[in-house]
Amino acid sequence: YRYPPFYDTNPYDIYKRIAVGYYEFPESVSMTGRSMIASLLEQDLSKRLGCLSGGAEDIKSQAWFQGVDWNIVKQKRI
Repeated sequence: YRYPPFYDTNPYDIYKRIAVGYYEFPESVSMTGRSMIASLLEQDLSKRLGCLSGGAEDIKSQAWFQGVDWNIVKQKRI
């Protein structure tokens, strides 16, 4: 069964997890995926992936997306 990153059965505890940046990964998520997700969830905007000078290009160049043809994505052919 899959849960969102900040999952908890209590909505207030979900809020607390988000506020402190606590999340867990399922074992099935690769280290590459974990690294990218952690970078996207970085609380400090000056360090968050996608908020740096490279913007979306920093995200697209992540190892997780290796082999993705972004032109095909842009053309909505994938």
